[in-house]
Amino acid sequence: MRTIDVYMPSGGRFGTPAVIPLREMNLREKKILYNKPRFEQIVKMVGDCIVDKSVNVNDLYLYDYMSLFVNLRVITMGNDYTFPVSCRQCGFSQPVEVDLSDLEILEASDGAEAQFNVDVLDDEGNVEHVYTCSHITVGEQIKLNRRIIKKRSGRKPFTEGDEWIFGIASRIKAIDGETVGDPDMIVSQLENLPSSVSDALEDGIAAQDFGIRFSIAHECHSCGYSTIIPINITSEFFFRRRNFGAAHKSLS
Repeated sequence: MRTIDVYMPSGGRFGTPAVIPLREMNLREKKILYNKPRFEQIVKMVGDCIVDKSVNVNDLYLYDYMSLFVNLRVITMGNDYTFPVSCRQCGFSQPVEVDLSDLEILEASDGAEAQFNVDVLDDEGNVEHVYTCSHITVGEQIKLNRRIIKKRSGRKPFTEGDEWIFGIASRIKAIDGETVGDPDMIVSQLENLPSSVSDALEDGIAAQDFGIRFSIAHECHSCGYSTIIPINITSEFFFRRRNFGAAHKSLS
């Protein structure tokens, strides 16, 4: 069975491994993908393919995990990945081919820490608030997903915008030195922040992020509209495109 050493974008700077050996999937693991698995089921599948069993996949930072996710696909099925895209301008649908080895990888900078401060300035350039934020782990993402599912099942409508705010709130550990105890309180506070302040907070968090950039430049074959499109990262990411050409020719 093939194996590969996967170098983590965090570079081991936060106490997790800098390199993790990974093996290709077997058929038992692959069949999980055909049953519309939940995030935690896919996480377990990736974890089962980690050769070093002392590594707990739930303790890894999410961006390192995504590197394992992509490399598991590469070692199992290769670099070529094709998915459909509809043009935002004219609606033309077309397949997009991606070489996964060409995806941009952002490494954590030297001196980066698992927790970091984001200063939000007032109109005069003075520090108004200090948000202590952290890089999220896989286990924390699983808990966040469960909270979101619970919110969706409630009586109050829960939109994609709400999910976005929850994602930011999950990164905040303290405000002006006071530890965050109630995540829902942070969500409420974020909702009432001026847009300029929330933008500064989001930009400050993004500036510390690392990992694989899951987007590519794309130009519509019909109207020429150019944009940046996200790469679909779902269980279908592992489905290969079969070539039936030879069989069709033999029957013609």
